[in-house]
Amino acid sequence: MKHLLITVVIGSALLATGLLMAGDFVGTRMAAPQPASTPAQQAAATDRTVTLQVDGMYCPSCTYIVKQSLAAVPGVKDVLVSYKNKTAIVTFDSARTNVAALTDATFEMGYPSEPLATN
Repeated sequence: MKHLLITVVIGSALLATGLLMAGDFVGTRMAAPQPASTPAQQAAATDRTVTLQVDGMYCPSCTYIVKQSLAAVPGVKDVLVSYKNKTAIVTFDSARTNVAALTDATFEMGYPSEPLATN
């Protein structure tokens, strides 16, 4: 009963201000409230990690260039580059970027890369 009263009061206020037309609620039913997901759940749903094999790293200084090129890609959250293994482990938001954008970023800096593993 409380929900109906609140709906009527809010609906009346919206009608009065012109934000709602009289026929907007005819034949419709309000959906049951959905549980809200936490920010951590939302982030986990789109976060992915990829390991890239990076060619052309001939000195330890190359890792800095590779890391900076990957970190500049929108959506990249973390980058770990290994000169010893010639790899870059990248955590990124898959809603904002993809593996192709990551490999393009390293290629443009002179370090071709390809995915080894994706999670």
